[in-house]
Amino acid sequence: MTKNILKAIINISKSEDTTLSNYEEFDDPDNRIQKQGAGLEIFIKDSFCGIPLGSTPNETRIENYLRVFSDTGHKNNPPDAMIRGSDAMEIKKKNDNSGQGSRGSLALNSSPPKTFLSNSDKNIQNSTRECEEQPWKRDYLYVIGNVKSGNLFRVTYCYGNCFVSSNGEYGRIFDSIKNGVDGVDIGTSKRIESNELGRIKKIDPQDFTTLRIRSMFELESPNKIFKNEIDWKQNEKLVITAIMRKEKYQSFPEQDRKSLKSNDFEIKEFKEKHPDNPKEEIDLVLVRYSR
Repeated sequence: MTKNILKAIINISKSEDTTLSNYEEFDDPDNRIQKQGAGLEIFIKDSFCGIPLGSTPNETRIENYLRVFSDTGHKNNPPDAMIRGSDAMEIKKKNDNSGQGSRGSLALNSSPPKTFLSNSDKNIQNSTRECEEQPWKRDYLYVIGNVKSGNLFRVTYCYGNCFVSSNGEYGRIFDSIKNGVDGVDIGTSKRIESNELGRIKKIDPQDFTTLRIRSMFELESPNKIFKNEIDWKQNEKLVITAIMRKEKYQSFPEQDRKSLKSNDFEIKEFKEKHPDNPKEEIDLVLVRYSR
C-alpha cells in the first residue's frame, strides 16, 4: 500500500484516467470515513493507494483510505488527508481552460499558511486531533491541481517549509486583530466565544442574526514562486511536479528514489531563499514528469 509522495506521483504518471468527473463524491454508509469531495480530492487520495482509476468501487476506496490515511479530511478544517505516521495534505483545485497552467494564489480561508500540522492546532477537529497517538507533528504538503476541460493536466506538490515561514507572525497578527474586534463597542449585542476573529449575536430584537468576523488567508502559489524550475511547456499534456527540501527527499526509501528515474522522472537540485531569512539559502529538490 502506497504511503509516500514518491510512490503517489509515480502512480499518477501511470494513470490513463485523469477525467476528474469520473472520481465522484461518495458516502461511507458505515460512517468509517468522512464524506469525500468529488474530483481532484479523490484522485489525489487514490494516488496514494495505487494507480488512480475512476471506476474503482467505493467499498475498495474506503478500505484503501482506512489503511493509508489516519484522517480522511473535513469540509471546513485542515487537513484534507493525513497519511498514517506521515504527511498532512491540503488539496487545491485551479480551473484553467487557457491551457497555460494557473499560478494564482491559494485561498486558505481561516487557516493560516503552515509548515507542519500538529495535534495542538486550534483549527483542526477533535477527530483529527485524536486520529493518531498524541503528541503528533506532521510535515504539511500543499497539492495544487490545474484542471482544463475537466481533465487534470498540471499537478504540483510542494511542502510548506519550502516557501512558508515557520516563525511567521500569522498568529500574532490574528490575535492583535481579534483583540481590536473585542474592544469595539457593540452596545447590547453579545459576543460568543469563537476561534474566528469574532462572532456576535443579539443584533436584532428576536436574535435571528449572527455576525461572523472571519480571517481569509491567501498564499502565493508554488507554481508562481518556483515557475522557472517547474518550467511548464505548452505542448505537455500532463506535468507532475514535487518540490521538497533535500533532507526530506533523502529521507524516502532509496528504492523509491531509484524508481523515479526508471519511470521517466527528472530530479533537479536547486537553491532558494530561506522562508524565515531571505539572506540565507536552503537546498531544494524538484522532481518532474511530463508527457
